[in-house]
Amino acid sequence: MTKILVAPGAFKGSVSAKQASTAIAKGLLYKDPSLEIIELPVSDGGNDFVEVLLHTLSGEELFARVRDPLGHEVRAKWGWCKGELAVIEMAEASGLHLLSPDALNPLKASSFGTGQLLVEALNKGAKKILLGIGGSATVDGGVGALQALGVRFLNQKGVVVNPYEVNLSEVQQVDLQGLDPRLKEISLEIACDVSNPLIGEQGAAKVFAPQKGATNKQVEMLEEGLSHWAELLEKATGKDITKLPGGGAAGGIAAGFVACLEATLSNGIDLVLDAFAFDTIVQQVDWVITGEGSLDRQSLKGKTPVGVARRAKQFEKKVVALAGSVEQTIALNQYFDAVFSIVPGPCTLEDALSFTERNLSFASGQLACFLSSMKK
Repeated sequence: MTKILVAPGAFKGSVSAKQASTAIAKGLLYKDPSLEIIELPVSDGGNDFVEVLLHTLSGEELFARVRDPLGHEVRAKWGWCKGELAVIEMAEASGLHLLSPDALNPLKASSFGTGQLLVEALNKGAKKILLGIGGSATVDGGVGALQALGVRFLNQKGVVVNPYEVNLSEVQQVDLQGLDPRLKEISLEIACDVSNPLIGEQGAAKVFAPQKGATNKQVEMLEEGLSHWAELLEKATGKDITKLPGGGAAGGIAAGFVACLEATLSNGIDLVLDAFAFDTIVQQVDWVITGEGSLDRQSLKGKTPVGVARRAKQFEKKVVALAGSVEQTIALNQYFDAVFSIVPGPCTLEDALSFTERNLSFASGQLACFLSSMKK
């Protein structure tokens, strides 16, 4: 009997990782009911981080009223597992998807709501917090979240700055005395899917701010602010986080949390796979099917499909990737035995997104036919 591990991420803008997993399994079994399928939807710290961890670890889904990137109240989901583990997804409180395109403003967007979610976890009695930081709308260096956790940021006049009006260049003092003392008693691990530093050509402002609505002028302002922020952090904590790999993730919240909260940065997909005992599971199967909305240059930096493939290849497993779009000019063969676009023909982006589940099932069914033919 052929055993297949189905481990996709979310197809952004269309279906969740769990929905993608179900659609793939459905297509496989429709064409070959004899297949043994193990479904393991995954995340690299962005979309569905809370959902996939709760699904696999049998955790409890909780909700909290927090502030969105512009200060409006929003109902944010987070998770509770094993009586001491909190799972938080930054995008639930500070996500890009919470704002309309014309409301994007990285000069005002704050991570304050993410800090509020951490407070919820502390109030629940968390001993360990896993924080996924993909999909944020912010470039505030984590200042907003740190304010929610008790840190005070003062301007030249000694006035505490508004978390939604923060100009990092105007902050002159970081006061850590009010930081929630419970943070010293927990483990905070951040799931990060990029290695960009806080500042520089590959930093938070220049690479990610334009994706969050920043103009060229605003990018320069944000770069200047983050550089100043790094100096303040070193003065307040003694830590130089300017070149920290991944420090620029989520608008620099990674750097801020490492410096002030002694958080640990981990590769997002590896963190999730470890939590699921992936290495044990993958040794039991013959094939692995993974995928996400797009396979492109960003995928090579540690996104879900490549992360899954790297781990599976350690055990010499065959790996197939399914995606809505595939960039043909990048070297994918080193990770995958085969790569398929699930889009059946020319169509609009709207149609491609609308029919993702159907297309996944059809492509998976054809793959099942191929695998069955190999057994004859």
